[in-house]
Amino acid sequence: MAEKKNILIVEDDADMQRIYKIVLGENYNLIIADNTKDAMKQLEKNKADLMLLDIILPRETGDTFLAHLKQMPKYKKLKVIAITVLGDITGQLKKIDPEATCIPKPFDKEKLLKEIEKRLKE
Repeated sequence: MAEKKNILIVEDDADMQRIYKIVLGENYNLIIADNTKDAMKQLEKNKADLMLLDIILPRETGDTFLAHLKQMPKYKKLKVIAITVLGDITGQLKKIDPEATCIPKPFDKEKLLKEIEKRLKE
């Protein structure tokens, strides 16, 4: 059996964290961070194959965090899917990370799973 991929989830809403655990927990190793500071600590401790990133976060927004992260050589290749209530902000994110994609909240479970699989195969 193939080893489970690691997904870092940067999400401050406890209900959303539970939804991710239900939807993704069986097939992936989930690493949860409530904010960008915790996310950075988790990235330094764990190898993440993909990051699901909320944009509206306390203290630092997800897009600002992404911009800082992508300036660091070791995170340049990290695959990112932004998940936000702001709608489809893919165009905005592409300026920071040309590979980033966006899924608006509330998301369709199947669409999320397909996007994760697609990004992990790239």
